[in-house]
Amino acid sequence: MSAQSGQAPILGVRNLAGGYANNRILHDVNFAVAPGEIVLFVGHNGAGKSTILRAITGLLPWCEGKVSVDGEPIGTPNVRRNVETGLSIVLQHHGFFPNFSVTNNLRLGGYLLDSASLVDERMARILEFFPRLAERRDSAARLLSGGEQKMLSMGIALMLEPRVLLVDEPSAGLAPSLATQVLDQLKTLRDSWNTTILLVEQNVNAGVRIADRVLVVRLGTISQTYDASTLRSGEETLQLL
Repeated sequence: MSAQSGQAPILGVRNLAGGYANNRILHDVNFAVAPGEIVLFVGHNGAGKSTILRAITGLLPWCEGKVSVDGEPIGTPNVRRNVETGLSIVLQHHGFFPNFSVTNNLRLGGYLLDSASLVDERMARILEFFPRLAERRDSAARLLSGGEQKMLSMGIALMLEPRVLLVDEPSAGLAPSLATQVLDQLKTLRDSWNTTILLVEQNVNAGVRIADRVLVVRLGTISQTYDASTLRSGEETLQLL
């Protein structure tokens, strides 16, 4: 599916520009995402893929353009407001407290929820989705395997049941079999929870396998857009870069 298929976009980005201090990285970034879509960002290291995710969630100040959810602009960068709007990010470097248990990390992920019962309900749903985390629920996060830590990072972000989940390099540092498992879980998450996903993934072939659309990032802007179903061979995906 795509945001051009007749569905109103859940997320719209128009003319976005920004960077760090006086170093502008993003230039005139434009794209829209339909509800339930998995959109993969690909490009060389330093092209601006992760920077786009950070700008959308408010972690990076931007100086021009706008971000909209359901057609309503969400204003200037503000992480808390953007999370309340339904945007959550899973960063490449683990977003958890290493000395806290799995369950305590998940509880902290529900910090905006207004009742303990709702926190427990969300946590039970996540532990059911990630049964390996349920087995390690009392373990400190630092003692988990790399794959389990990725699951925990996603679980924390899911505690608020975001409408749009932004995931930065989920397979980084994982063995191929674990990387495949984590990416398959993202597709299952989309299919079972109807979560829209924006994905930056270093393994382009693996990312294309689960994506609906592919956006090519070059020099801080979106240079091309592809339907992922048309990118079948390794040679074709290599040409994206």
